[in-house]
Amino acid sequence: MLVLLQHLLDKTKNHVIRQDRFDLYKEEIAQAIENAKKREPHILAHDWMDHCLRDVGWNVFQLLEEIPHVTSQHVQEHLAEIFRRARVSILLTGNFTEEDALKAQDLVESQLGTRPILPTEAISRTMLLPRGKEYLHNETLTNPKETNNAVEYYLQIPQDSETSQAKLLLLAHLVNEPTFSILRTREQLGYIVSSYSWVQISVMAMAFRIQSEKPTLYVENRIEAFLKDFKQTLTTMERTEFESQRQGLVNRLLEKLDNLDQESSRFVSKILDGTYDFTLREKNARRIEKLTLEDMVEFYNTYVDPESTSRAKLSMHIHSQSKPSTNSNFSVAASKVFLEDLKEAQVPVDEAQYATLSKAEPSVDSVVGFWTKYLGTLATLTPERRQKLLDRIKELAELHPVKPVEGSSGVLKEGTIIVDDLQAFKKTLQMSRPTVSVIDLDEEARQATVSSRL
Repeated sequence: MLVLLQHLLDKTKNHVIRQDRFDLYKEEIAQAIENAKKREPHILAHDWMDHCLRDVGWNVFQLLEEIPHVTSQHVQEHLAEIFRRARVSILLTGNFTEEDALKAQDLVESQLGTRPILPTEAISRTMLLPRGKEYLHNETLTNPKETNNAVEYYLQIPQDSETSQAKLLLLAHLVNEPTFSILRTREQLGYIVSSYSWVQISVMAMAFRIQSEKPTLYVENRIEAFLKDFKQTLTTMERTEFESQRQGLVNRLLEKLDNLDQESSRFVSKILDGTYDFTLREKNARRIEKLTLEDMVEFYNTYVDPESTSRAKLSMHIHSQSKPSTNSNFSVAASKVFLEDLKEAQVPVDEAQYATLSKAEPSVDSVVGFWTKYLGTLATLTPERRQKLLDRIKELAELHPVKPVEGSSGVLKEGTIIVDDLQAFKKTLQMSRPTVSVIDLDEEARQATVSSRL
């Protein structure tokens, strides 16, 4: 294994870039970056959010602007610079002894001949949002065929105590199912609806991501309404329900890993974030077990509640170029007429469930998709009759368009600050403190060296 490692290190360090291969890869990378602009709106919303919050990073437009100026000589020089000065982290997993690991480390250091960079050059930070401020940034999709919009709703939370991350994990666990059942299933905001916790450098966040054909401000308003309602849900939650949810999360955190890949990924994540906290999941499980409902209510009221004066929020709104159509959704009026068509064709229908689903006025495409599948199961319908009913859906959508509802376009919350220039905005923000390792690496290295000499 060490012989193979030595061969790979030698080939990598002494690699000579061929012009023909460089031209090929450069074209492929340029195309990949160009295609990245056309990814799904919810992915682009997160990309823009991540770009805004990183202290160092480049978006796809900046990369595309620079790539024509990159030459093979630039890359060859960069390759030499990488190995001249770098911070090297090594992880060995599998059937290796401690002696094997130390030999691998010595081999990498001797083979590459890399001088270490300064500690200050290896620091990553997160941009800090001011407490009590709410920001919103708009971006327009470059893909003219994309009809969906997207919203990433981000609430930044400080990691100012040992229990902060445990509280965030438990809150994300409690919010996850209601987010899906209310915003996706009941309100039909879109097919992609999620909530999640996001642990960054020295800070963390509770975030919501929704892709929808509905206007972004309307989607944001519905997220705010959901959070206001969830405050009451959390406050009035039965203690037995809270304890059950809490234990469920503890059990999940303490689940054994299934394979070596999962173990390696967990180690790598803690090496790359600079904490080297390889037992964090177990620590969080123990901390979560001690959290009370009162702890969670206080945490929610401080950092998540829309009426809180101390929360820090940033929303990323991604807009489709296409204008919303009044007949892109299937109105209640159209549903009533279509129900009569179904009865005439003797199609079995649960009218109570039909009425409930119709109130959400789903998209025409989703209505066509549902009835295509359902009607296909009915042997009593001829193919001609089935197709006639499906064609009738789009016809009725045109005849009975959805009536505009007051507020359906959304309302900008009072006090929200619109961010026009992300780069200028980032310059106004402070940076988080650097990550603090839970291990004294200098002491660990000294002891390892002493042990190897004894």
